[in-house]
Amino acid sequence: MFASTAFTLDRWEQRMSSASSPPPTLAGLTAVVVDEWALYRQGVASVLRNLGIEVVGEAAGASDGMLRLWSARPDLLVAGSPAHSRLPELVAEAKKAYPELRVLALLPVSEAGKVRPVLSSGADAVLTRLASPEELESAVRKVAAGERVVAAAALTVLVGTPTKRADELGSTHPLTVKEREVLDLLAKGLSNREIAGTLVVSTATVKSHLAHIYEKLGAKNRQDAVGRAIEQGFLG
Repeated sequence: MFASTAFTLDRWEQRMSSASSPPPTLAGLTAVVVDEWALYRQGVASVLRNLGIEVVGEAAGASDGMLRLWSARPDLLVAGSPAHSRLPELVAEAKKAYPELRVLALLPVSEAGKVRPVLSSGADAVLTRLASPEELESAVRKVAAGERVVAAAALTVLVGTPTKRADELGSTHPLTVKEREVLDLLAKGLSNREIAGTLVVSTATVKSHLAHIYEKLGAKNRQDAVGRAIEQGFLG
């Protein structure tokens, strides 16, 4: 069984030191990279190796990628544009087969509207294929720390699209009207001070709304809240 040989959450947590410490290496962790373009795969693999992660397999398509997962039992899958397959389908298949696998998806900019299906498929992080090496490194570290990551660029299609009205979502919607307004502005990248100015409330009130949003969505931080909101259909 994969669960007996693949990484566990403990392995990831053991690699991560406190926030006050220098960024730790991720030595000892392993990864498989899937993308139809060899040059792109090699670039992603280079970033991972610089982090101390061993790249134990590369594949162009989803079928070969799943074979690499089966044979190598990696801790992380970084998937871009798999040949002859769709990214959400690969993510879903990988997570179904190996639930504890961490998946970082690199979404083509032309498919930015598919952020929600990729997240719903089980991706732990979604960047675009235009992400810089620094952005990829940051996302890998956050995923290793148990966070979910949704890059601002991946939200472009959703930002500016209002959340559904309360009457459309029904009385069971977990967020209040004001919390949904805060969530909309959060997705647009506004700071607490900017949100407060836009809504004409105090920053303390914004922090209170954020705390309630995190609790209701089961989120750890701002990015995680946006990711969960997209996945649950509260954004877009």
